Amino acid sequence: MANINNNIIWSKGHNGLKLITKNDSNTDEWDPYESELAAAMFNGIEIFPIQKNSKILCLDKNFELTLNHILNIIGNDGRINLISENISKNIEKNFINNSNIEISNISSDILPNDFDIFYINVPDQDSFNIMKKLKTKLKQNGYFLLVLNTSDINHEISSTQESISTFQKIKSLFEIIQVVFLDSYFTNHSMIIGRQK
Repeated sequence: MANINNNIIWSKGHNGLKLITKNDSNTDEWDPYESELAAAMFNGIEIFPIQKNSKILCLDKNFELTLNHILNIIGNDGRINLISENISKNIEKNFINNSNIEISNISSDILPNDFDIFYINVPDQDSFNIMKKLKTKLKQNGYFLLVLNTSDINHEISSTQESISTFQKIKSLFEIIQVVFLDSYFTNHSMIIGRQK
């Protein structure tokens, strides 16, 4: 059994390795078929930046399981900002009273500028514009976890500016640390781990 950080543990199960999150009140098993973040963990993510007390900006409409995992990691003093334009009614209903969660508008002037991490899983065509708009909200050397289509990552820059891939655009603004292919769990999906330049 090996600890990744204080709250995340790999353990042996009947069907192979299990990934669980523990806190004072519960134990939460991660399913790589239900969460892109869990899939990245199972497929060899090298840097896992989410830690106790992390401040995280999240954009992901289908986020409930991953949100539970992250809440277990960050503890009572961590913070998650959800963007109102990118959350489902179910998430808003189930988490609106959680003291660790704030719901903000993406254009809000009061959106904090001290995020340790961005977690973004939106349509590829929106990813670059969102990250460019919010770049100043990420701390120096802050990390991002970005889900993109694998086909976009493999796309080469063509002769026209309009067809430069989202991945290439992201590389122009941020340092790319690792690409984790998630195809064994999520077809044509990959997770990009990067850092503020």
